[in-house]
Amino acid sequence: MLKTRAGFLRHIRRHANSGNYYCCGKAFQDAYPLRRHRASKHEGTKCHVCVQCGRNFADKYLLAAHEKSVKKEGLVKCD
Repeated sequence: MLKTRAGFLRHIRRHANSGNYYCCGKAFQDAYPLRRHRASKHEGTKCHVCVQCGRNFADKYLLAAHEKSVKKEGLVKCD
């Protein structure tokens, strides 16, 4: 059972596959993923830096995924 009406409506929109927020030809179901997309792709606010290669990321989770892949593959040249 969902706790709030907003949570219920968000749940229904996901099933209906209807996004109300658009950018770059992509539909986002909520404003938060759209803000995250804009920050990482358009606004250039990339403050999380890889200590091994110097590559910048907008979100900490993207940096963590990058570092995990670098550890798995060994140190490789990043794009």
